[in-house]
Amino acid sequence: MLRQGKTSSLEVEVWYVPGDSPTGEPKYLEGPFIQGGKTLTSRLPFRPAMLGEQAAWKAIVPEPSLWTPQAPAVYQVNDTDQVIGLRELRARGESFYQNEFRWLIRAASSSSGEFVGWQTSDLVPIVRRPTPEMLQAASLSGQPLVVWMDGPADAMLAEASQAASVQMVVLPAESNPTGLVHSHLLIGAAISGESTLPDWAHFVVVPEELLVEGWTPGRRLPVVATRQWKTDGASPQQLRTDCDRFQAELSRGAEYAGLWLLAKENQ
Repeated sequence: MLRQGKTSSLEVEVWYVPGDSPTGEPKYLEGPFIQGGKTLTSRLPFRPAMLGEQAAWKAIVPEPSLWTPQAPAVYQVNDTDQVIGLRELRARGESFYQNEFRWLIRAASSSSGEFVGWQTSDLVPIVRRPTPEMLQAASLSGQPLVVWMDGPADAMLAEASQAASVQMVVLPAESNPTGLVHSHLLIGAAISGESTLPDWAHFVVVPEELLVEGWTPGRRLPVVATRQWKTDGASPQQLRTDCDRFQAELSRGAEYAGLWLLAKENQ
């Protein structure tokens, strides 16, 4: 498993955690590569190091090319298909920041697995049960994703944490994630009814009905507002328009860190 460590504009740590690959000890990390583009690549050696109490290998990437939708740069472990995109996505105060710029994330449920038109609409697909192939393709093409999980799934969480395309994962507030998670993957808690906000949440996802009733998180973190919507069959362009309408109709809609349209259960 590849994991991003300490990150700055000057350098990034990349950790290789043993136990998930038959190739044994890694020699180097090579990159950056951009699908369909030409880049000047470097080979960056792995050195033995301790990640907490676990033996691992660490490579230092100087002046890293960070993964963005516009330039989805990835780095690859020698002689394997394991790649990592270096992300800089953070929750700071009540907002999200991507590469130091504030990001108001508009998103909508997608069940097709095809994402034509989503990037040009500045809309992020929300997917459930993504396949490794979907995550890999999205990482290489520069398509950001939100992964929504209906219950605790440490294996899926670990899989999602390795894909640069996955910007956020949403879990039920009652979950207790314990897996090894990418240090730059944001984990959100989906609140419903009498749910309490868990300590592990980087952000919180709240239906508009609770917000109208005056729900507040009790601590400072990004709040994403959601609305149940008929998303099947709608184009990304139409969903973006619907998302903007949701923001306009929601009291103090401009104050939320995200506005998401979730598929109705029986649409």
